[in-house]
Amino acid sequence: MTNLKYDIVIEPLHEDDGGGYLATVPDLFGCVSDGETPQEAMENILDAIAEWLEGNKELGRPQPEPGHSHARFLKQNDQIAEHIQKQDTAIEQLTKRVQELEHLLSADRFAPTASSGNWAYRPVSAGSFASSRSNYSKSKLMVNQ
Repeated sequence: MTNLKYDIVIEPLHEDDGGGYLATVPDLFGCVSDGETPQEAMENILDAIAEWLEGNKELGRPQPEPGHSHARFLKQNDQIAEHIQKQDTAIEQLTKRVQELEHLLSADRFAPTASSGNWAYRPVSAGSFASSRSNYSKSKLMVNQ
């Protein structure tokens, strides 16, 4: 019997789903059946496999090779892993860029300008770092009042 070439998965159904057993054939997409007992589910799935293969043949489609769903799963798994790796790389690049921007926006890089009091980029030398901090404190106090 050619049906035995395909893996068959039989699982118990929850009582909320009617109880019994569900039988599926991973290599034959949509080929499912059920039964009150595992034996009945097996008998029913063998009939479903025959019908599935006949319908596939009538549609002019090639018969799936046993085990092809596993190969498809492995291929999809590899694609997902590759996508995750790309996302990890993108996240690392974004994290690095955010850190660079945070450095540029740090208090020692920006200070209120003397003429307008608005914040603007102004390179601050190490010696004037303390004065820019005190200017920052004064302007912060003025804003809060």
